[in-house]
Amino acid sequence: MFFAEALSPTQLVLVGLMILAGAFVLRRSTVLSQRSKARDVAGELRREMRYAEQTVSSQIRKLEVRLYDYGREVEGRLQTKMVQLDRLIVDADREIDRLQQLVDESRQGNPSTGMKAGPDIIGPAAAHPSVSSGALPPCDSSEPSRLGFPKRRMIVRLSQAGYSADEIARILERSQHEVRGVLEEENRSGRADAA
Repeated sequence: MFFAEALSPTQLVLVGLMILAGAFVLRRSTVLSQRSKARDVAGELRREMRYAEQTVSSQIRKLEVRLYDYGREVEGRLQTKMVQLDRLIVDADREIDRLQQLVDESRQGNPSTGMKAGPDIIGPAAAHPSVSSGALPPCDSSEPSRLGFPKRRMIVRLSQAGYSADEIARILERSQHEVRGVLEEENRSGRADAA
């Protein structure tokens, strides 16, 4: 009682609050020490390691999925390119067959041309020195219309492919006058068709 009489009510309240705060701090430190004693450090490490492994394995799985998708995309592109190349090969084979047929038709129209079989239509230049030197063999150039249909068609096709009249004359072993005459007739008939 002496203690209570010596202090004022405000001081009593402050002392009570200090005792409560001290009790709270002691209780908290006791609980924390008990938790630290009961804590399983090895178990926590195992859990952390397991979590890290799961994270890494999930990242690896994601990368595998991305790699698989990329592989499928590349395979699809390669398949598309292969189909396009196959189409080009088929088109090239058709064109080779067409040119071979034109060469065969031109041989039938004029069997003395001496052209080789195959896609190389400039073959006679090597076989005939007179053609490679620039001199054309003698032929009757008075009538361009004397040429057969296969020869005329060959002249027109070679002209459409970008060959000049001189080059066509050397290839087909005809005079430049004949070649120019056929090309002029074709131009006239083309203009007449357009009109």
